[in-house]
Amino acid sequence: MVVLFAFAKANFTQAQSPTLKFEKEERVKKEEFPADALPYIQQLADGSRIKYYREFDGEQTSYEAKFKTNRRKYSMEYDRDGNLEDIEIEVSKKLLPKTEWEIIQSRLNTYAKRWKVEKIQLQYVNNNDDNDHLTLQIARKNYENIEMIVAFKDQRNIYRKELLFNRAGEILKERDVKRRVYDFLLF
Repeated sequence: MVVLFAFAKANFTQAQSPTLKFEKEERVKKEEFPADALPYIQQLADGSRIKYYREFDGEQTSYEAKFKTNRRKYSMEYDRDGNLEDIEIEVSKKLLPKTEWEIIQSRLNTYAKRWKVEKIQLQYVNNNDDNDHLTLQIARKNYENIEMIVAFKDQRNIYRKELLFNRAGEILKERDVKRRVYDFLLF
């Protein structure tokens, strides 16, 4: 009875925290990927090797194509029907405009004194289903959002967050990221 109650409480608690990032990603064959998405992926990849994934985030299933071109890692996310949701391009903090980075730094300092950025991606959101428009936005570096994975250390605790910032440095979305077993190596 106690075990059943503890299990039910754990499931209830997990259901109450929608801010936890728990993605399951599995590699799939090109043939299992939405066919409508393939031409644009191949156009952007420009001959690079493409890896295809199916991703489940606890609520919905999506598809993701990953490749590296022009020394940048690209991630193109599609819904089940093959509609492009967004394109994310991994960059270093040196490529962010100085004013944007300073605002983001001040926001990160509100979480903890010590933090380390693990990943920065510029996010280009597909708002109008026009691939040519999105390609132009990428060429102009006219991204909409900045997505970051950041590790924080506060006293003895290490925790991670996925943060989505707009260009003004405001936090649009925040999710806790599941802890890795080797966190002690970060700081």
